Amino acid sequence: MGNDLVSIIMLSRNRAEFVAESVRSVLAQTYTNWELLFVDDNSKDDTIHQMMELKGKDKRISVLTSVYDKGTAYLRNSALKEARGRWMAFLDVGDVWAPDKLERQIRFMEDEARSCSMDFGGITPLYVYRMWNGDVPLDEIERAMTEIKFPGR
Repeated sequence: MGNDLVSIIMLSRNRAEFVAESVRSVLAQTYTNWELLFVDDNSKDDTIHQMMELKGKDKRISVLTSVYDKGTAYLRNSALKEARGRWMAFLDVGDVWAPDKLERQIRFMEDEARSCSMDFGGITPLYVYRMWNGDVPLDEIERAMTEIKFPGR
């Protein structure tokens, strides 16, 4: 299995009671070449304080904040612009991953050589897709997106 960087994007707004547990599930991953881009949408609770503490413990964590209520699409696009990974993963605050989640999914995608989404029963699906370099024709990207497999469904 390769060692490509995975950019994990986590969005939040006033979810302080759940953020630490979700981040701990990222920190526990057996696949360790990742970056966590945590994007906060103008939280009024303790979310940012908790994330700054977690960021201080692991240099792979970045915290981005918005001073206005921007919404999910804007925040996700902002994080994607900052992402450096070959692979993208989205984790909702309040959800947790099994420790081998990234490892298993990266291995599967490398073996299958296609974009996919997987569900490991009882854990929110991790939406993972390969970031295109811009040299792939649009029709090829559209064709690949129609071939996404949903194992177990």
